[in-house]
Amino acid sequence: MVEEPAASPDLDAVLARLRSKVEQRRRSGAYPPGLEDGLEEHFRRIVAHRATPDFTGLRARLAALDERAHFSAGRIHAQSERPGGEVLHRVVAKVVARQTQGVLDQVQRHADGVRDVLGGVAAALEDPAHVHADLVEQLDAVLERLAWAERRAVAAEATAADLARRVEQLEASSTPAR
Repeated sequence: MVEEPAASPDLDAVLARLRSKVEQRRRSGAYPPGLEDGLEEHFRRIVAHRATPDFTGLRARLAALDERAHFSAGRIHAQSERPGGEVLHRVVAKVVARQTQGVLDQVQRHADGVRDVLGGVAAALEDPAHVHADLVEQLDAVLERLAWAERRAVAAEATAADLARRVEQLEASSTPAR
């Protein structure tokens, strides 16, 4: 018996139910004041550290480099605008063919090495392990603690100011009139 694949849920319906549930809980007071602002701030901090660079341009340039990186004496043109120039160029090419091929072989080996290194660099940059996920997680945790401490400091300042105001009121009301 062949099992039918489960139908995928309707994303719009799921989002609508979720939004409705959040709105009900918001109205009932289930969420503390500032929760959504805090979540939004937390999300912005995390996203700021998780930008993924686009390597399509680099890969396109590497592909273009691969297409151009094949050296050959046959690609050296012998045309000339001077009468008899083409014949002279061919004669010179035959005379120096061995040296020309030796130079082209050296250049080809160098170009192949450069392409290998650039391909390795591109692969290392694209590798998600290269971002040191453990360090990113630790940084996220430190930033979260710092944000929590900053929020607590602001709340403590407001509380201290309120207490100072109340003490002044008590002192003012308890001082006997003369």
